[in-house]
Amino acid sequence: MTEVQVKGRDGSVASLPMWGIRSILTLPRPTGAPSGRHQPTTRTARPGAGFHHLRILDHVSPDRLLNLWNTLGRSRVGRWIFSRLIGLAVPYSGSIRASVESLQPGRAILTLRDRRAVRQHLGAVHAIALANLAELASGMAMLASLGPDTRGIVININISYHKKARGVLRATGTAAPPQVNAPVASEARAEIHDEAGDLVAEAVVTWRLDLRPGG
Repeated sequence: MTEVQVKGRDGSVASLPMWGIRSILTLPRPTGAPSGRHQPTTRTARPGAGFHHLRILDHVSPDRLLNLWNTLGRSRVGRWIFSRLIGLAVPYSGSIRASVESLQPGRAILTLRDRRAVRQHLGAVHAIALANLAELASGMAMLASLGPDTRGIVININISYHKKARGVLRATGTAAPPQVNAPVASEARAEIHDEAGDLVAEAVVTWRLDLRPGG
């Protein structure tokens, strides 16, 4: 299996399997599209495309995502690579440059560094940046919990803000989806805390889950 080794500033080394890059960054070819690496491809923009990470990662099974995390998540540089891959796959979510610290079925932990690019005019982290962070953390927890024959999409987000967000923020996403045999709504949650441990924001994200076609 072809791997790329990357060394971080702290001396840690991560081996990145090439299938991991392809599984995260490659969009599935439309049905009926010609095969072959030299064939041109045309993508037509459609309303809402690219705004939910599941739109991009719909073809990536939870096992693939978790296997890639288990390969990269053991070192600091590996976690950085994984986080950047998610950001490349999901440009809008990637715009806040959150770092994935932990991922397992039903639980994801991400951190966000306070910097000018995510602040509002009062010097605190912007409310929509917090919503982005909460949606991503809860969504990764949900995605990592789904069976290979299940798909989902966000249909509602409720978020409450409790404190001005400053400093390094830590988002914990949780999800416990049911067994899916027919379309069903399921909630994922996220809590964002600051360095003092105070609750900054919390969100409830409702997903519509269903079986994949042919599942």
